[in-house]
Parts: sequence; C-alpha cells; structure tokens
Amino acid sequence: MPNGEEIAQLIVNGQVFQDWESVWVRHRWHESFHQFKFTAVERDPMPQYWTQTKFKPCDFCTITLGGETAIVGTILTRQTVYDANSHGVQLSGVSLTYWGHKSSVWTDTMNFDGYTFEKAARKVMEPYNMKINVIGKLDEKPFPKLSAQYGETVWDFLERIARQRGVVIGTDTDGSVALIGQHTKPVVSDLIEGVNILRCSCTINVAPKFVHYGASVQRAGGDDSSGKDTSQILKLAQGTGCYPSFNLTPVEQPGDEEEAQKRANYEARWHEGYSVVAQVTVQGWLRAHGSLWKVGDNVFVQSPMAMLSQTLKIQQATFMQDNKSGTTTTLDLVVPWLLGDRPGYNPGNPTTPSPPGTATTAPAQPSSAPVQGSSSKASVESPIIPGR
Repeated sequence: MPNGEEIAQLIVNGQVFQDWESVWVRHRWHESFHQFKFTAVERDPMPQYWTQTKFKPCDFCTITLGGETAIVGTILTRQTVYDANSHGVQLSGVSLTYWGHKSSVWTDTMNFDGYTFEKAARKVMEPYNMKINVIGKLDEKPFPKLSAQYGETVWDFLERIARQRGVVIGTDTDGSVALIGQHTKPVVSDLIEGVNILRCSCTINVAPKFVHYGASVQRAGGDDSSGKDTSQILKLAQGTGCYPSFNLTPVEQPGDEEEAQKRANYEARWHEGYSVVAQVTVQGWLRAHGSLWKVGDNVFVQSPMAMLSQTLKIQQATFMQDNKSGTTTTLDLVVPWLLGDRPGYNPGNPTTPSPPGTATTAPAQPSSAPVQGSSSKASVESPIIPGR
C-alpha cells in the first residue's frame, strides 16, 4: 500500500491519475505563476489524434500532493517520447495566474490617476478573473499620476508600480495573486543539520551591494507647481557595500520626496536582501504536523557547516519524486524582511543582514558640487565605510 503522504494526483475532467515516474511541482511566492511537470509510461492505447487524449494542452487541472491541493491550473505542453521498448509522456503546466499576468493591461483609458496600488491592481486584473490575496498592510497612498503603456503586461505594470510602494507581488499557495505588504508571520518549523536537513547549500554574496542607494523623482507639474518645484528630487538609503559605491535609480512615476524615499528603500532592499541565500532539502512533502511546506512561511535554520543560526523565509518550494531520490522538498530561503516580513528577527546576530536604513549623506560627486534638487541638503563628504 503506497504511503498516502507521498501520492501525487493529477485530476482532469473528473479523471484521477497517480501512476507517475517522476513528479516536479514548484511554488514561487515572488513570481507570476507556479509550475508543474509530470512524466509517466503511457499504457493506454493511443488515440488517432492528440486532441482525443486524456490529458492534453489547455485542459483545466488540479494537482494534489499528499492529499493537499498544490496547484489549480492548466496543462501547457504534452511531450511524447518513445523507442522500440517504451512509450512515455511528459505533461507540463502552470497555475491559472499565468494567463492573467502575461496578458496586456486593457482598460477604457489606461489611466489610473488617484488610484492606490491595490485599487489599480484589482482594476487591471478584473478582465482576467484573477483572485487576489492581500497579505499584511499595503501602502494606501494614491498615485497622483499613473498610466499603463499600451502593450504593457499586467505583471510588468504591477511590478513597476510596486517598487514605489514597497509591495511584493507574486503567487500564493492557493494559486491566487499575492499582494504582499508589511506583515508578520511566525516561525512554523525548525530545519536542523543532522536531524531533518538532507542537503543544504548556502551562498553569502556581497556583489549586488552598494554603500549608498539613491532615487530621483520629478514632481508632477500642475497649477500649483512648476519650474523648480518640479525639478528632480533625490532621496537616499544606506547600504552595506564593502567599498565606496552608489546606485542611482530614476523613479518610474512622478511623485514627491516621500515617493523618492520609498523607491530608494525598495532598491536597497532588493540589493541587500540576497546577500545570504540558503537552499535546504528535506524528506517528504509535508511538515511534521501534516501540511505542505508553504512559501511565505518562516523557518529557523540551524546549520553549523553553513554558518546559519537564524530565521529565514521560504521564497520557493520545489516538490519532487522519482525512483532515484524518493520524495523530497527543496526550500529556497531568504531573509524575512526581503519579502516584507518584520525586520526584528535574529536581533544581535552578526551574520544576519539587517534591512537598509535611510541615509543622510551622498557620495561625493566628481565636481564636489552639492547634489542638485536634494531636499535633504545631502553632504558631499565621502561615505563612511562599515568596518574601516
């Protein structure tokens, strides 16, 4: 009798198939859709046309792992492979968010002036019947000027405006669109070297970092503002690069000082947050208490060989099964604040990256001239390098 916790089912038109040679399902919290791939030996007589097969591209499907729903989506590709001795098939597909996110923004005016991020997101997703799950608290400040470009996809549009509001967009475990704001999640499991960690890979990388991050924005012009009032405004965030360095980003939409500061903080967050990344493989698909590992959850990792003793967040979970490796789950882990969780985890742990803060000084310009348009009157002194 097979272990019920290690059975993968593909359900199409009420038909259930679970006799797989290999199973591969990937949940991605900070991406536009989940993915799956199944391979099996074809045993039924082949129909004359591929459109008459049990499982074919465009079929709506549900995938369960260990009895829990893992993906609701569609089959995209069917690949047949055969030789004189065997006949196999591979089915690949995605969650339903794939279709809406790759579609173009299409509204009457393509204009979203005065919309909050959430309101704009709901408006562009409406034609594509996409479910939305708001996680935590989103920035509720309206955009004074906001429009979508013709041909711009829903995903590209939302990802672009999310940078100005500190929002992370992705796909939740139930297949809905995740709009991720500031939130707090508990630690749900421990991953311990020599106990439940089968394999671990940890990368410490400072290459993406800078000492300073800047964002420049132009204030939207109007009856009450013109000339110098609409000139570029510069705001700064402090990083932890190893040597004097500066990353300057133009803000995608018109705004004010607050907009520029949020954009600088966002850019710093995504450069600084990947300095510690771990990939941990465990046995089975289910956690100790019987549910699937879920992206967005926090875990505590204790691994002396990887020099890890800290809380990390699951950004991606890959569920696999084959004759060689058995049933495993591989978790891609990052610092929680990268994906909007509270920065207060691991206090006092010198190996844990801290979230970037607001900087008050900018690096010196070659001419040693003041930074024009800076509302903070940024100093032109060389930045202080940590540890020097």
